[in-house]
Amino acid sequence: MRMRTRGAQRLTGLAGIAALTAVAITGCGSSSSSSGGSKSYSIAAVVADAADPYYVSMQCGAEQEAKRSGAKLNWQGPAAVDTAKEVSALNTVSITKPDGIMISPFSPTAFVAPVQRIMKAGTPVTLADGELSQKVAYRTFHADINAAGAALAQRMASALGAHGTLGIVAQDPGDPLDGNRYAALIKVLEAKYPGITVLPVQYANVSTARSASIAAGLLRAHPELNVLYATNGPQAAGVASAIAAAKRQGSVKLFAFDATPQEVSQLKSGAIDTLVAQSPFLEGQQGVRALVSYLKQGTSGPVPAATEAYVPTPFKVLTKDNVEAPASKPFLYLSSCS
Repeated sequence: MRMRTRGAQRLTGLAGIAALTAVAITGCGSSSSSSGGSKSYSIAAVVADAADPYYVSMQCGAEQEAKRSGAKLNWQGPAAVDTAKEVSALNTVSITKPDGIMISPFSPTAFVAPVQRIMKAGTPVTLADGELSQKVAYRTFHADINAAGAALAQRMASALGAHGTLGIVAQDPGDPLDGNRYAALIKVLEAKYPGITVLPVQYANVSTARSASIAAGLLRAHPELNVLYATNGPQAAGVASAIAAAKRQGSVKLFAFDATPQEVSQLKSGAIDTLVAQSPFLEGQQGVRALVSYLKQGTSGPVPAATEAYVPTPFKVLTKDNVEAPASKPFLYLSSCS
């Protein structure tokens, strides 16, 4: 989960992201003024895994927006996925009373009560790449996962000739965003491509080792299997290693969500056929921008949860043919902001 990228890729990616952010995102508002002469707001951000390239990219976007708006950003989060530690980090930063808080919740339920408490105390909370089981936050930013799943289904059917057996390695059965990464895919395949058999979903809990073990078992139990799908980067790494160990690179295609540096490298080498990538940079940028926009209104008292809080951010289907294109750069995850 802690992969490195070459400096040239980082710089090119940031340039592409800067171009993408000129696109207007409705529903969150924006500030056209810079820090000159305006109040400086303190923004705290809490993510699920601070070292993962996805959240590094999100931090880069948040830092860029904080600098543009004159805000001070305090970035926090555990070094590995741990919901209890992330909730603890949120509670800790809330004690410091920042003007606004952005979180990337790794559980749809564990953050409901803390967010309700923080919003009631008058501090706006935005969500980046996550949803809660109740609409208690001010704004929510993430890609349209259902649409991404449908796009992936079409690409998968095209690559397979609309026939095959699919094994899915997902995160866990309780996460709504991860669930949509395969539920939408399955729905489209069943409706439009009955020639593709979908095996029961297996869960690896974001573990590369567990993913490798699951994929190896699927390959042994289903000799006819010709496509595997991993719902995140660490799981894709494990599945790719299992395919290589079984010497099935030529007969089994790997599809995956996200675009970590390792996934992109494997896409270029042919180990991965297709990636569906989000733009965590833009999620971080828009999460901070929405907070500053709200704070500039000067509203006091409890922050109302927005009933229509969701603001979609872009996604892109990446292949070996288009991954080097300038339009793809904003969707390649970063290992550092420098």
